[in-house]
Amino acid sequence: ELKDYIPAPSPILQRVATRLWPGPLNIKVSLQQPDSLAKQFPVALQSYIENHDTEIAVRVASHPAIDEVQKLSPGPLLTGEILRLPNSWACDSHSAATSVGRFAGLIVDDGPTALSTPASMLQVANNHCRLIREGAIDQADIRSATSLIILLVCTGNTCRSPMAQALLQEKLREKFKPFFTAGPPPAIALSAGTNAASGSGASHEAVQAMRARGLDLSEHMSRQVNQDLLANSDLILTMTQNHRQALLGRWPQYTHKVMLLSSGGRDVADPFGGSQQVYLAAAAEIEHFLDELVSDLDEHWLAQWD
Repeated sequence: ELKDYIPAPSPILQRVATRLWPGPLNIKVSLQQPDSLAKQFPVALQSYIENHDTEIAVRVASHPAIDEVQKLSPGPLLTGEILRLPNSWACDSHSAATSVGRFAGLIVDDGPTALSTPASMLQVANNHCRLIREGAIDQADIRSATSLIILLVCTGNTCRSPMAQALLQEKLREKFKPFFTAGPPPAIALSAGTNAASGSGASHEAVQAMRARGLDLSEHMSRQVNQDLLANSDLILTMTQNHRQALLGRWPQYTHKVMLLSSGGRDVADPFGGSQQVYLAAAAEIEHFLDELVSDLDEHWLAQWD
């Protein structure tokens, strides 16, 4: 429902919402969107919100009572202020009654929050982010949630996709070097397999092929692709059409972001069991396709922190 109120959410906003909601995070966004359902709020409520700010803070709460109320409500809930009390964070009932009581038929005071700190507050404008308040979710976790994640998928996750992961991570670091400072990386390459045995190392030939390029695959551990990986990835690139069909046959909801690594529709052949030269040829082919991908990426895919 985010897009009902924020009709054109940026990739950054969608990432944070997908990865951290429901949870104690308020995201502040501009109200200057004429197609937003917020413009359909009662006039009195619109004026109340707009008199306080040119932005609106949105949150999907994890409290079970709020969850049940939302299931029965035709619209969003307007929340009261969270104020500091002597030993806890809690909703001040008098303040809530004064500020929103004229819109509410019932105010329920649930007492002190189970969290020791308030919800964090993040401002997002396109790809620009500013942490207004560090609360229940710390700054490092919020920054991690804004990272661009590209998942590469093959069969066993020991040959093609590990090589692709190592190559892509290096290319992202080279292209967006100013973004790779202290803290969580702004762009991350991951890999998995459609039929992988968990915990296997990369093949010897794959390790050697990457070593020839100055990259280290010695610590790689294979893993099976799963829904969490797919949900949290911004882009999912498969080595072959069969891999793509296998993913979409089980998780069709990710059709919009699962695509073939090759923009021309070519499969990357499995080098498993082949000679070192076969692996080197596969690595070169993968690198060619990755160069095309990275050339199409620009800094708007990455979060810029103010």
